Amino acid sequence: PAWPRQVLLAVSSLALLWGWPLVAALVLMAWIGLLRPAEYIDSRRAHLVLPSDMMHQLPHAYLIIAEPKTRLRAARQQTAQIDPPDAVALITALFKDAPPSAKLWPQNGASLRGRFRHLLASLQLPGGHPASSSGLRPLDLAGLRAGGATYLLQRTEDYELVRHRGRWLSVKSMNVYIQEAS
Repeated sequence: PAWPRQVLLAVSSLALLWGWPLVAALVLMAWIGLLRPAEYIDSRRAHLVLPSDMMHQLPHAYLIIAEPKTRLRAARQQTAQIDPPDAVALITALFKDAPPSAKLWPQNGASLRGRFRHLLASLQLPGGHPASSSGLRPLDLAGLRAGGATYLLQRTEDYELVRHRGRWLSVKSMNVYIQEAS
């Protein structure tokens, strides 16, 4: 299911409180940048363009997606934009001095999913316990993309902006994705 903004803020805040700033940064990047899990779990510092890398000409950060899912049918080079100043500040503080070869998440995807489940369990949200029988669909990392897209569409009512940011080939495919995830 799509992540509501309140869940994003709760999970990222708790991750920071627990001393897991990388988890908070990746959750924020994924939701804001409408990223698929593999797009940020496999990324390196060389894929991240920070304002300081561009002599502060732009207030945004960008994540270059090394292997976009639609690379055979659309642009082979795709980027995700991260624009809220507080998220850009956190991402910059964490990664500005990292070497280009450093992975944004230095462990494997399973360790990120494990930390994510701990955060959800602490917040008593669905997905925190594998055997939970709350009747609600569990939250997972894939829901960050759908949550960010849904929020952006509700906030702007600009289908073309959401389609572009989410790198969907058509508004129809974007609508199907958002409807199914929501």
